Amino acid sequence: MLISWSLAVGLAACSDSKPKVYPDARVVDSAVADSAAGDLGNDGAVIDAHSIFDGFSDAADGALATDGGLADGSPRDTTSDGPTPGASVWGYISRSVKPVFDANGTVFISVHIPLLPPPAPGIQTATVQAVLTQDGSKAKYEIFGLSSGSYLIAAFLDDNANAFPLFPGADPGDLVMSKAVSITSGATPVRQDLVLDQVFGTTTADGGPGDATITTGGIQGSVSATAPLVYDGKGTVFLSLYSQPPPAGLVGIQQVNSADLSSQFAREKYFWTSLSAGNYYLTAFLDDNGDANPLFGAVSPNKGDLATKSPVQVRVVAGQTTSYDIVLDVTTP
Repeated sequence: MLISWSLAVGLAACSDSKPKVYPDARVVDSAVADSAAGDLGNDGAVIDAHSIFDGFSDAADGALATDGGLADGSPRDTTSDGPTPGASVWGYISRSVKPVFDANGTVFISVHIPLLPPPAPGIQTATVQAVLTQDGSKAKYEIFGLSSGSYLIAAFLDDNANAFPLFPGADPGDLVMSKAVSITSGATPVRQDLVLDQVFGTTTADGGPGDATITTGGIQGSVSATAPLVYDGKGTVFLSLYSQPPPAGLVGIQQVNSADLSSQFAREKYFWTSLSAGNYYLTAFLDDNGDANPLFGAVSPNKGDLATKSPVQVRVVAGQTTSYDIVLDVTTP
């Protein structure tokens, strides 16, 4: 499982391109805190800032399939008004904000219990293909199999077509709900329309709906190892991002748990989103001896850990996800 800590960096210019990236990574997205580049806060701690759209579960019991049928493969009508018999919740998805891209893609919907709101994993998820390009357009959704009780519903439209289906999360350019809505499920279907009222990772001139400018982007890639092993080559991979040559200017730390780099042919994926556009330095190491603790801020390799010999210079482009493969090419003495 991939976990990330992210700190803020400054805003940057927009990009009009619509990258089509399909990462096969285990993803948890990070939100960007409102502070200057490389700022760790007054207490020097790394800020844990997550989007409410993180943590979607891949549970699909009774959920709406992308082909318009039920999850068990049986067909049903998704065009007529009103719910399908047996639906727990239904409604229409629309947008109130101008999209950066074409507002045409997969909408990921998650249901949560109030004690575990987003970004905790949803107890149930659904997906629906939506074309919200024209103002006033809408797409129908339905969720089945909810027990009676209170729930929260969150949704986002993957407008830049790069969400990983098992762990989807919004990133720059996606249309999102600014907060989850509450519903109470009972014996009869409950209607709850969902409005996508924000563009993730953007700002507007007046702070509201309108022309949006993307200010953030992301990086992704693989981590491999060529350095000689002292231990078994298994453990947590830590990636650290800096706004200036390390160790100064720490921006954030990300980790890939349960990594296996025991073979030189092995690869582990990482995926880092919601980074302000700009130039950075990226380092990585495999905690092969299992003693690193990121709770106290910066982490660094020690005896026997596999690491990058030199920082990798990376560039984050607003509105895009750029690939950088990392090689652990030295064994820490």
